[in-house]
Amino acid sequence: MFKNFFFITITLNNWTSLLIDFPESKYIIFRSLRYFNKVKGVNIYGFVILRDHLHLIVEIPINLTILQFITNLKSYTSKQILILISEIESEYINHFNSSRADRKNKIWKLNSQFFPILNIKTFNQKLNYIHRNPCKGNYKSVSNSEDYLYSSAYSYLLRKSRFSFLTLYGQEAKTTLS
Repeated sequence: MFKNFFFITITLNNWTSLLIDFPESKYIIFRSLRYFNKVKGVNIYGFVILRDHLHLIVEIPINLTILQFITNLKSYTSKQILILISEIESEYINHFNSSRADRKNKIWKLNSQFFPILNIKTFNQKLNYIHRNPCKGNYKSVSNSEDYLYSSAYSYLLRKSRFSFLTLYGQEAKTTLS
């Protein structure tokens, strides 16, 4: 039942608050998730985009590995975010200078965390964790998880997806927003 399901954390290099400083970058992530869902067949069951990292719950199709998904997601979003930053505030790019010979800048930390989800208990635990993230600690920006715009929480509350790339686990997704 839970074959190829993963909980993923992808973090910005140096924990920079780029996703707040450049809110448009969130839409780059949305476009990338839409592509992976519609073209590559990746089911996205939950997400939250915070100021310096994002969490995802995904189901990876058999023709794609989790490492390929993460690498491709980070590669595409990095390129697009660098273009965005260079058009708005080119000095900000200095936060992402890289000493590696194969790249000038590094948006995302090299190693992302991912864990297999093997049962419904773990799925629900990780989904609740994702949805509560904007309501606690240093990330608190809302009191109710469903009030945070860059999360799947409100879609699960409505039992209707607000994002074209989001599939609600346990029911057919109905989309109202792209």
